[in-house]
Formats: sequence, C-alpha cells, structure tokens
Amino acid sequence: MLVPSIYLSVANTPHLPARLAPKVRLKKDKRRGVVLLIVLVMLVMFATIGLAFMFYAESDSAMASAYRDSMASPQGDIDPEQAFAFFLQQLIYDCNDGTAGRMSALRGHSLMRTMYGQNYSSNPNAATMTLGANNTPYNGTGRVHYLYNTLAAGAPGAAILNPAGGAADDYNLVSYQYFPQDKFVRDPERIGPPRAPGTNAAIGTYVGFNAPYTYADLNTMCLAAVRNDGTVLSPSFHRNYNGITLNPSDGGWSGATDAIKPVDHPPINGKPGFAAPEDPNGGGDVRNRPPSWGPPGNDSIWMYCGAPIWTLPDGRKYTMLHAPLIIDLDSKPNINTHGNIAGTGNVHVGNQGFGGPTEVNLSTVLTAADVQRLVPGFKGNGVTTSTPGRYGKNLVPGTGSVNFNPTIVASTVVAATINIGVQTVTPASMQGIVVGTNLQIGTGATNETVVVTAVTPAAAPTSFTATFVLPHTGPVAVGVLIVPHFYAQVDFDGRPGAASAPWSMPTSYQPWPSYPGATFGNAGPSELFQNSLLFNPVSGGGPTMQNPIAGPFTAALPP
Repeated sequence: MLVPSIYLSVANTPHLPARLAPKVRLKKDKRRGVVLLIVLVMLVMFATIGLAFMFYAESDSAMASAYRDSMASPQGDIDPEQAFAFFLQQLIYDCNDGTAGRMSALRGHSLMRTMYGQNYSSNPNAATMTLGANNTPYNGTGRVHYLYNTLAAGAPGAAILNPAGGAADDYNLVSYQYFPQDKFVRDPERIGPPRAPGTNAAIGTYVGFNAPYTYADLNTMCLAAVRNDGTVLSPSFHRNYNGITLNPSDGGWSGATDAIKPVDHPPINGKPGFAAPEDPNGGGDVRNRPPSWGPPGNDSIWMYCGAPIWTLPDGRKYTMLHAPLIIDLDSKPNINTHGNIAGTGNVHVGNQGFGGPTEVNLSTVLTAADVQRLVPGFKGNGVTTSTPGRYGKNLVPGTGSVNFNPTIVASTVVAATINIGVQTVTPASMQGIVVGTNLQIGTGATNETVVVTAVTPAAAPTSFTATFVLPHTGPVAVGVLIVPHFYAQVDFDGRPGAASAPWSMPTSYQPWPSYPGATFGNAGPSELFQNSLLFNPVSGGGPTMQNPIAGPFTAALPP
C-alpha cells in the first residue's frame, strides 16, 4: 500500500501526540559542556599551582640543606679569639690541680705560678681549696731534685717512675699532664709520691717553683730563647738539654716534655696517630716567627691545653691545640714608651738616662718618618696634626707639671702673698727648710724654684728669706726639693737647654766637673714641664692622648 508523503508542521498540528512531535532545541541548551570545561580548567590550574609549590619547596629544601652543610663544615673550626683567650687564661692564671685542670699541658707553667707560686692546704680534688699566702713574688727555690726511688711495687706511678733501670728525677719531669693509662697524677710544686687520680690522697710537700729569676730554663718553661738574628735556641715549653730533642729521627724525643708525644697517641683501628714534628732539624711543629726573621724551620710545638672535644656531623671528633712562641722583651724597643720629641724640631734628646724609657732613642731602629708618625703624628698645616700620634694633637705628653714632681719630700703653705724680690715669708711649717734648701713655690698658675738664703730666728726658725722672680698670691704651696750635690748634678729630662752644653772635666784644683745650669736642671720646674714621663701608655695621659699607635709603619720593627 502506498502512503503519500505527509509534511508536518508543529504549528499546523497542535494535537499531534508527543512521541510523534518533533524535538525542539531551546535557547539554553546551545552551551551544553561549558561547566565541564570550566571544571577541567580549574583542575589544570590547581595542578599547575601545586606543581609550582612542589618545585619551590624542593628548591628551598635544597638551598636549606646546602646552607646547613656550609654551616656544619666537615672540617673542625673554632673562633680564633676564643681559642686565644682559652690559652691566655691558662698561661696567665694557670689551671686547678684537680680533675678540672689536670689534662692541660700548661698546668704548673703559668706566669702567676712562676712568679708567686701556688700553695694550698687541701687536696686539689676537694670541693674548696684553701690557698696559702701566695703574695710574695719570686721567693721560691725553683725546681728541686727528687728521686722516686721509694715507690713500692704496685704504688701509683711505680712502674713508670721507679722502673728496674733506675728511679726518675722529678727535676727533669716538667710535664704535669695527666694520662689515664698512667694511673697516677703528679702535681706542680709538690714533692713526694704521686697520687692516684680522683682520690683524696694527701698532697706532697710544697716547694715553690717561683725561682728568684726569669730565664728560659726548666723553671720558666713558657719562655723561649731566641737570638736577635731569629735563631731559636730553645722553644717555649720544651728544653733540648734535658735529654730530649724534637728531631723526628730521635726515638727518645717522646720522653718528658710539654709537647704532644706520638707515643701517647698511636694509630688505632687503622686510623693514623699523632705525627712526629715535621721539621727534620728539630724545630717542632709550627713556625711563628716572620718568614724573614731567622733561618728556615719551625720554632714551636703543639700542646693540648685540656680543650673540650667536639663532634663533626660525620661523627669524627676534634679539639684545638696551641703552638705558642713566647719571647721576652729584653733588647726590644717598646714603641708605646720609648723615645721622645723634646728637642727642637720634635727630635729625640737624651743625656744621663734619668728620663727613664723615654730616653731610649727609637731613631736607631726606626726611620725618622716612622718616629714622626709614632710620637707627634703627621703634621697638617705646620701647627696641628692631621694624624695624631701618641702625644695627641698638641704634641705634648701631658697637660702640665704641677702634679708631676717626684722630688718633693716635704710641703707646707704660706698664707700671705709673696711679692717679687727678696722676701721674708712665714710658712705653716719649717720642716726641711734650712739655708741652701731649694723650694718649689707655686699656686698652680705660677711656679718657680727659689733658694733659701736665711732663716729667722736662728735658734728655732719660723721664717725664711729668698729671692723671688714671680709674684704669688696666697695661699702659696711650698715644696722642699731634693737637689743633688753640686758635684753630681742631674739632667732629668735629657733636653740640652739653652746652653746645649754637657758637663766639663775638672780644671785647676777643682776635683769635680762643672755643670751648666741650663742643661742640668736637677728635676726643677723647667725639666718637669711637659716631661715625656707624663705620658701614660695605659691611661692615655689625659685629654692629649689620641692614638697609642698612629697607623702602620713603613719599616718593620726589628725583633
């Protein structure tokens, strides 16, 4: 059967059944899937942000790890200031003889102990120590000979100090460092059998090792002996002449010394021990001298001063050692006290040496430019200094001479005003005032020295007569001066004065030299005014002090 084509229109067939009605797309359905797309975009964005944070966190973690590794170096490191302070504390004040200090090689060799000794009346391991009157310097005997030949077998230290070959002499055993394997402790300045570690055994007899001298021997182990040319005769804390050398080829060098001994630190479990000194000529482990001073080679030994044991991140342990070289100041200039600029044109002057260290001439070891830089400083416009020296901007060591007069032995006061010319004055006391006495008269503003020509009354003087050049308004201070005899005059400041003349030999029947008064002022006001001794290198000498040392020198100081 043939069915004719039928064209339907929704508008023309309103009653057509729903299943036969054509589908109509509404306007809101034209963006189907947009929500899904938005969700996917947000997920991608969040994933990108998460990845960015992950990469940033990994980068920051790597940077933090690198910083941590840089701070925790696999090599041991110690602040040099703290290391130096640790050493100086023991070098100056020593260590306790108890458990706290017995591990230090410096024990018994401090400056205080070699000067005053360290006597105490209780065991060093006690909670408190009762110190003796250690207040007199250099009153001890120094090291004494004591043989450990009375140690019985099995006693602390008997196997080492009293072997079959003969007893050891305590005089040569300069090291008081404790080694646990020895199982005994020797204490400085104590004569007698050693004690067991950690016990309250009775201490030995005290013998002060503070010898009445200072020299680089067994009594002053800290001091090295060095020639002016830099040749080391003996390093600090070691003496070659007690049967021990620092030559690595000498097997006996590992005996009694304050140095670290390889025999006490042998290889263990495949790990290397402490090496012998590297200097084949016996110079020790370290060179402290400047390269240009002295022959090649080392001059100092490594010492363990009881420092703590630290641990590296990889588990290795380390500590700090010290290798000091301590030289005395004999024959060496002290640039803070030596030299002066008292001469015309700021040059050094000196004569008899009564001016103390200021009369030591630095010009013999320094150039003129260096002396100029050190004491007065560099001149700017010819009047002031652009770079102050140790005397400050006004080029003088102090502010005056009123308070600097060591020659006054008695003082009194004159209440009345003293005029110019020959005057008779009545002081509060006539103590020390006789005919010929030199008096220092002054009020602080005006000062002069006069000679007493007469005293009145003769029986019990109450007044003196002298010639005054300056007027003095009372109250006036009067000081009695000690003046050398006429045949032994003194040039206190080294300045030649107006005459610039030295003393002359006796002539005719005169048995004593002649002294020009302009040069030999006998510590009078003219010599005391702005004297170089007014300069105090510690306190700075008052407001005139600017710099102890003004800049580096152009020439090196000799050792």
